Amino acid sequence: MWKGIRPLLRGSTYAGALFALLGAFASLALLPLALLPALVWASAPDGVRVALTLLVWAALTGAVGLARTTRRGLIAAARPLLKVALPAPTPAADRRRTPLWLLLHVALGWAVALVGGLLVVMGVTLPGAGSAPSWS
Repeated sequence: MWKGIRPLLRGSTYAGALFALLGAFASLALLPLALLPALVWASAPDGVRVALTLLVWAALTGAVGLARTTRRGLIAAARPLLKVALPAPTPAADRRRTPLWLLLHVALGWAVALVGGLLVVMGVTLPGAGSAPSWS
């Protein structure tokens, strides 16, 4: 049993989650721009508007990944948080891969945020669910 919860007792687990959350929070600034096409095309069905917003958001995130400073910033954040020795970026090869890594980083960050939020809500509401008074 202790073997299964060992990762929860390590600080590296929470440092990795924090690094993933940084990707989600960094992408929040792009959300208003990603919502513009969906707001302009108000007559579209809701599913199309959501898909359009996510597609534009992914495109904007990828465009941010093309900037030269993005890779340097990601490496500067990853080195102390994850305690890994990442090599210095080479301009040509890394510039093509950075948008994909940034999209993965953002997607993982949102997954961590959603699962973490769900666990917090469940932790707050479930203990009181069994002790609620019966009104019948």
